[in-house]
Amino acid sequence: MGLTEKMYKTSNQIIATYFCFLVTPTMRKFMEEWLSLCCDFELLSPAGLGKFDIPTTDFGESFVAHREDQSIFSLLCKKYKISPHRDISQRGKHPETYKSPFYTYKVPVHPNDKYKSIIFLHKSPHLNLKWFIRYIYHRIKSKYISL
Repeated sequence: MGLTEKMYKTSNQIIATYFCFLVTPTMRKFMEEWLSLCCDFELLSPAGLGKFDIPTTDFGESFVAHREDQSIFSLLCKKYKISPHRDISQRGKHPETYKSPFYTYKVPVHPNDKYKSIIFLHKSPHLNLKWFIRYIYHRIKSKYISL
């Protein structure tokens, strides 16, 4: 995509899980470019890490993972200078859950985003009542610890 400046390499990825845009000529151009880039096999689905690949030797020091269309979306948002809002799931209130030892992460600041979580996002295949009670317990506990 030709986006090699430091700001593209060291900034957080912008999620494409859910998004909303006002339809304008600029946004139409953005969407057309996103679709066009997603049609490029090299960009959309490069050979990723295999089960036994080692990122630092097989793909270079800075390779973590490729998120297909989300990676393209994130880069285009930065190119078009689109500032994202806070994640609408519970992770938006706790952005530290996005931290990983594999890449640079900066806790985002969204001072004008005052809305509550709209959806509950989970990755657990074992989502059950016990898990949910433990989640609520930790939320309550963290609320009282911060007081």
